[in-house]
Amino acid sequence: MCNSKILDEPKYGISLFSHIQFSSLNDPRNSGNDWYNFGCLENIPSSVKYNFLQTDIDFIQPPGTSNMVDMRIDLWEGIALMHYEDRFFLNPVRWDRVKRDLCDGWCYKPWISYDEECGKPFLMDGRHRIVSLLKFTNLTTGTFVIEKKYINYIYQYFKLE
Repeated sequence: MCNSKILDEPKYGISLFSHIQFSSLNDPRNSGNDWYNFGCLENIPSSVKYNFLQTDIDFIQPPGTSNMVDMRIDLWEGIALMHYEDRFFLNPVRWDRVKRDLCDGWCYKPWISYDEECGKPFLMDGRHRIVSLLKFTNLTTGTFVIEKKYINYIYQYFKLE
């Protein structure tokens, strides 16, 4: 968890430019196409722009998901549904937007879907939200939305009751 008004040192292999972009986005109009792969949570810089609530985050229903089912899932298990090399591949504009929402005490629920062909769930939407929750709060679980037709598969996958 990192709340700071002082810019921390960039981790080895992380450019100073990307480090500054993610700690305090200064130019959102010209940063929308930028993507950085931080490789792991520890390489992502702290935020010098926002202060976060530590545990009291409201999970809000994302637009277009009103017919989906809510499920409480471990945040690390949620991000693990993505390929490892993609988990910390982040966009500074999306990152800044999620940090702002978290600072205001809320975030949209991430969305888990299910691939019938390979028989596994995957993270459809919410990578930036999950990573920011892990980085800036004390939360270990979050509320995710799941399509009703896949709910039993998701319960089985996570061994929930």
